[in-house]
Amino acid sequence: MKCQHVAIVFGLVFCARVTSAQIDLKVEPNHSTVGFSVPIAGLTKVTGKFTAFSVAITYDEKDFTRSAVLCSIKVSSIDTGIDDRDKDLQGEEFFKAVEHPYIVFKSKRIEKNDASFAAIGDLTMLGVIREIALPFFISESKMDDGRKILGISAQTKINRLDFGVGTNWKHTLIPNFIGHEVTIEIDMWTRPPKKSD
Repeated sequence: MKCQHVAIVFGLVFCARVTSAQIDLKVEPNHSTVGFSVPIAGLTKVTGKFTAFSVAITYDEKDFTRSAVLCSIKVSSIDTGIDDRDKDLQGEEFFKAVEHPYIVFKSKRIEKNDASFAAIGDLTMLGVIREIALPFFISESKMDDGRKILGISAQTKINRLDFGVGTNWKHTLIPNFIGHEVTIEIDMWTRPPKKSD
């Protein structure tokens, strides 16, 4: 029951023709997280994250809606804090990591909504492709050398059954043990590449 937010490993490629205002942003993995949470039996929830992902962002400094993102997430990197559960999630009843090793999100367009944005694009999981909207907020800071740092925070919900994740899995005693709605939370720390990158 994985993200969103996120699909991906995560690779984000905002379409549009490259102009002088567009730059390729680097994502700092040590300060970025692709996480998710799933309701359990209507009583609690399980949280987790993917520790291996890649994100490619083409950023338009003058008009963010002309940016693009491609995110790729390695399914076998799922981490819920319990090894046996992680193995089950990678297995045939859930993510089928051997057959479908990556979750991918590729943006088609970026829309502005007041103070926030939304990346509209295709999320591919278990070989199923569905268009989703990924709302996100942007924060800015600057490094001592003047280069801009962007923080990107995204959150959305998806129905895992839409992608065939755990469709046939049943708890022996409790019906609807695993919730259908999965919350995806993505936080990215980005920076422009150095001249040496």
